[in-house]
Amino acid sequence: MENLNSTTPDALVDRAWLDLSLATVLGHTKTATALRERVRDSRHDTGIILHGSKGVGKRTLARLYARAVLCETPTEAGEACRTCGQCVSFIKSRPIGYTWLDATKDGDEKTARKLVGELNVGSVAARRVIVVGNADRCTNGAFDALLKTLEEPKSPITFILLAQVLAEVRLAGQSRCELYRLRPLDREDARVTLEAMLCAAGTSIDQRALDVLVAETGGRVGDMHAAVRAVAALSFVTLGWVRKALGHGWVEEVTAFWGTALSANEPPLEALILPLMDDARETQRRVQTVLLRLRPAVLGASAVAVYESEAALVHQHSVIRELSEMLAARAASLSRTPLDLWCALARLWLSDDHGDFDGLREAGRATRLVITEDVQALGSA
Repeated sequence: MENLNSTTPDALVDRAWLDLSLATVLGHTKTATALRERVRDSRHDTGIILHGSKGVGKRTLARLYARAVLCETPTEAGEACRTCGQCVSFIKSRPIGYTWLDATKDGDEKTARKLVGELNVGSVAARRVIVVGNADRCTNGAFDALLKTLEEPKSPITFILLAQVLAEVRLAGQSRCELYRLRPLDREDARVTLEAMLCAAGTSIDQRALDVLVAETGGRVGDMHAAVRAVAALSFVTLGWVRKALGHGWVEEVTAFWGTALSANEPPLEALILPLMDDARETQRRVQTVLLRLRPAVLGASAVAVYESEAALVHQHSVIRELSEMLAARAASLSRTPLDLWCALARLWLSDDHGDFDGLREAGRATRLVITEDVQALGSA
């Protein structure tokens, strides 16, 4: 980071936030109201920590608050006026007095000390705002370098720390800041909001495709904006397009694996080929995901709410039902209950022993042995 006051990468990521305000930001009314009160009271010397899952909207809220803090004539409602020199500097993507630091890239002690040194130099801005992204990844040395500035009373510098996991932010930093937790939208609000965003972009969407996008974005506003940008060029979004765009083709491969394993034909072990992805852990997660989804079907329970499901399995009811019927038939042939057989598979696959490709291959082999109840062969596997 050669010049901490130059145009920052953060300011160039997107511009949609410029049309928002603290009063209109989605899903974070309580936090936005508290930040507007800080602006109205000119109470900026105490830093804040915005924490929550990735994509939940931390950076957007930080930008809106930073713009209001730096505004020369904030409104009585605690919003940026959008017309003063400072507000215009945001529009031009050259915000005066605004600094962005990503701790995953520049969270070292050297960069932090350089920043502190530059903060001691005069600025044309009456105030300075320092936004530290991924503050929970900041090194101890870097955090210690920032602490002195962070704790100065009546400081002309406002710190905004963004973190996914609050517990991983230094306690000394937490104690010197106001803490605000940002949560995703609930399912219904996410659905209504996402559909409205698509409509505003001139894009219609199949309702089943919308279900998948709602599950994929998980009520995280930042992810919802990204999804809208991804489909903005389309006039109509289909379920097939969304699945392809999100890389959900693995479902066919993994369900084929389980179909082969549960088949009454009992193919030889070498025919039970596990669909290996580039990442062994991700392969394991996907195989586990389908197995976990089978349990409610085996029990005859209703489907898990769409919003809480693995997005790739939304509207895959027929596939899951077919696999559960195969599992039930296999269990009957072994004089076992479907749940008993499912538990045996779960003991095998929900362990943490398959983190590499050799482990996955052995798990694939052991799966057939569990289903055929070849206990002796399983013991030697």
